[in-house]
Amino acid sequence: MKNTLNLIIIFTVGLIFVFGCGGSSGASSPDGDDPNARKIERGRLKFVISATSIHTNTRSIFRSVHSQFYVDGKEWSPEDEPEFADKLNWCDRSPNPKVEMLRCPRDASEEYKYTYIFRMKNDKPEIQKIDEGLPNTWANDDGRWPLFSNFRLNVETGEKVDMKVIPLAGQTPSILPLFVLA
Repeated sequence: MKNTLNLIIIFTVGLIFVFGCGGSSGASSPDGDDPNARKIERGRLKFVISATSIHTNTRSIFRSVHSQFYVDGKEWSPEDEPEFADKLNWCDRSPNPKVEMLRCPRDASEEYKYTYIFRMKNDKPEIQKIDEGLPNTWANDDGRWPLFSNFRLNVETGEKVDMKVIPLAGQTPSILPLFVLA
């Protein structure tokens, strides 16, 4: 009788735990169309971050975040690094809606030292690694030329234009430079 009562209590507690936990939220869908996921899109390119959480009414007990690139609605990753998108925290896009590219900084594991340009080139997806952190501004309203510390970059072609940097009085060159075209 005592074993039966213990079994009923364990079963009841198990049911309460299973039904009392929140389900997963933000589970990814195969085409990147999860309504709860954060998305950034431009043309045929899409970057999606979906989070799966299991939680009780008071706290989270499990959380998994997964990032993925999509091209024309199909999941895509570089051939040599299938988990590449998971190393990115977020992406942004050009202020020009006609420029088909996403600009993504690398995560804290590399101290945000690199920026990746995800674009279509000859109707194929391409990622270009820039050995500098995220630029803070665009060189013009055309949305093709972000400014980095010593150069500007055409995000559609990958062309770099070096710049001479003249630091302003009392400022370090990397913080507040005055740009002069080379």
